Amino acid sequence: MNMHPLSDVKQFGVLFQLFARCGMPEIIVSANGTRFVSAELEEFYDTNGISHFFSALYHPQSNGQAERFLDTLKRSLHKLKEER
Repeated sequence: MNMHPLSDVKQFGVLFQLFARCGMPEIIVSANGTRFVSAELEEFYDTNGISHFFSALYHPQSNGQAERFLDTLKRSLHKLKEER
């Protein structure tokens, strides 16, 4: 999921909506951006038993599973767009 720059309040709202729809994750892997690093967010993860890991700086390939999913999703969306 791509998170655009949001205030902490809006970011929590987006996460709550996502987790309500899809269930609480066991693990979250995020970039190292400031929007993913806050005491409140880490407390939320700890409270809900979510392990939070960061992908390697300047090396998106280290998060290969997510990168592959995004590539597949983009190709699928492109095909759907072409069919319309």
